[in-house]
Amino acid sequence: MNPAWLSLIELLVAVAAVVLGWLVLDRMTTTFNDLDEIFSREGLSYAILRAGFLIGQVWGMYSVLRYNPTPDGIDILWVAVAGVTVTATLLLVYVVLSALIGRDIPNKVVPTRHSMGGNFNSKSELTDPRGHNTGLSLLKACFFVSVGLIYNGAFAGDAVGVRLGTALGATATFVAVGLAVLLVWYMVHNRITRFIGGYRISALVRKGELPACIEAAGVALGLGIILQAAIAGDFTSWYSAFIGFFVTLVVALVLTYALKLGFSALVLRGRDRLEVLHNSDKPVAVGFTALMLPLAALLSSQTATSVAAALLLLTS
Repeated sequence: MNPAWLSLIELLVAVAAVVLGWLVLDRMTTTFNDLDEIFSREGLSYAILRAGFLIGQVWGMYSVLRYNPTPDGIDILWVAVAGVTVTATLLLVYVVLSALIGRDIPNKVVPTRHSMGGNFNSKSELTDPRGHNTGLSLLKACFFVSVGLIYNGAFAGDAVGVRLGTALGATATFVAVGLAVLLVWYMVHNRITRFIGGYRISALVRKGELPACIEAAGVALGLGIILQAAIAGDFTSWYSAFIGFFVTLVVALVLTYALKLGFSALVLRGRDRLEVLHNSDKPVAVGFTALMLPLAALLSSQTATSVAAALLLLTS
């Protein structure tokens, strides 16, 4: 079959996975209709969550979409497997996050069009008219994107000379490890904020406070960027894969936080101290500060990957 037709079939399979995810999540949110929530009521919070879910799906499948699929249909099957797996994982993450940080909270603030672009009291939570918390939705959306980044890294690269079972096992293993690191580091960051800043980010998040949710969202997204770089690459052996993963992860984390602290000291002159910003209720400042972590992660990841490659070359 012509490669163009095979690529079109791949696209249709990927779209089917996206539609499947939309329909299943729609059935899981039984208290309202998704389309009415977004297009009729203009529910900003739920639109943010949905957008993050879609980005996670598409980015998670992106690595398996081939411009020149094999005629035997294996690549198409691989797209189908990836689509179902990514979608199922995102749905599971949605359930877990809803249990850990909350699903919906009572509507305490109903922002107008003016207040959405102006001042609002984020300490009493910014919610849309249906009671969905914007901060929690943003945090969940960034977790979804990070899951997509993890899958993108796991599906990237080749496993030349490796048996199919081993290749599939390696993909599943590093997805599981990546998801575990994502959750564990989120909890570690909570300990860091408690030790350094005197506040627990997780407690503030569960209350739906917008500045805390923005900070946590930046951590989740930054870690997703690092994990994608740590997982991506050709699989040759378990030893090189794990060494490359952990070296890249550690080096990237160190460089990311070092760059963020350096930017804070030299450019922001310490005005981005999160405990001060949280206490003074400045979500815009927190949002700008939180953006520094994903950007630092993006800059650090390539350097960390190079360090891991050099170390593997020395030890081989």
